[in-house]
Amino acid sequence: MSSRSVSIKLAPTQGSFPFDTKTLSLTPDAPRITLGVPPPKSHVAPSPRNGLFEPLHGTVLPLTLAVTHAELYLESGKVLIRDLDSPFGTFVNTQPIRAPTPLKPGDVITLGKRINRNAKTPRDITDDQLRPISLQVTVLST
Repeated sequence: MSSRSVSIKLAPTQGSFPFDTKTLSLTPDAPRITLGVPPPKSHVAPSPRNGLFEPLHGTVLPLTLAVTHAELYLESGKVLIRDLDSPFGTFVNTQPIRAPTPLKPGDVITLGKRINRNAKTPRDITDDQLRPISLQVTVLST
């Protein structure tokens, strides 16, 4: 990969919390892209060009996604992901990450873990809210 800039596509995998596909541009000098949900009272709205997620339908967000869950950045020509001490973890190809981890085309990032419904799960919690965000990585340009 080039050390100048990289565009990546993050598309939902089967079983993911539903969201719009994202296309993100990473450059070595740009701020890191935070993956998460918009903070309360934020003036930044989720979009296909940033790392903030929102539901495709309604206003229900996944329970396992933190405001600052993980970050993506470009370093030495490699796309890296780092967990930001999220409560439900960040995974690459089902493996939990504990340090900055390089991403390759075809990798699957999972933000959080699936929560199983049980007798104590409130009725107003939807099945979508119990799903993690799961993203397939595609490198579009370097």
